[in-house]
Amino acid sequence: MDLQELSDDGLMTRVRLGDARAFEGLYTRYAQPIFAFLWRSTGGDAELAADIRQEIFLQLWNARDHWRSGGSLSAYLFRAARGRLADQRRRAAVRERDRPVVAELQAAPPTPDELFRVRELAARVASALDALPERTREVFSLKWDAGLRYREIAELLGVSVKTVEYHMSRALSLLAESLEDLRPAGDG
Repeated sequence: MDLQELSDDGLMTRVRLGDARAFEGLYTRYAQPIFAFLWRSTGGDAELAADIRQEIFLQLWNARDHWRSGGSLSAYLFRAARGRLADQRRRAAVRERDRPVVAELQAAPPTPDELFRVRELAARVASALDALPERTREVFSLKWDAGLRYREIAELLGVSVKTVEYHMSRALSLLAESLEDLRPAGDG
């Protein structure tokens, strides 16, 4: 069967099962239109447009297990492109704002004690994340690891945006409670 004859939902059903050829079919179908949109939106920056397109398709592949049919894949991809472009612009503004601070930090390498504290903190955060309820951890991961927006998470999980908001609020509250002792004195 020619994969190009399948609908988006048909291809995504196969992608959910890990079918790399079906994913290639989706990529072939949407890579050029997404790139053209991003290229225009970035003022002709082909490298940035290609990078963002790659992130979008990587995000789609990584979140394939959570995909729920019924929505428009095309609309999802273009929303993701707009969102990633907005995120990139925000990051660029933050990098520009923080450039003097970063230069200062790069001048002095971290001490062994600082490295130890960073590793210890990372272990505590990982433990706190593992302790979250499964659905709450899943929503948190889709937001922070996969970079999805609440609406995209809701579509993938087949729940309402309010449900996603609830789980994110719950995750942040539980993490804050679990890591309370790490707050500096007088902060809070």
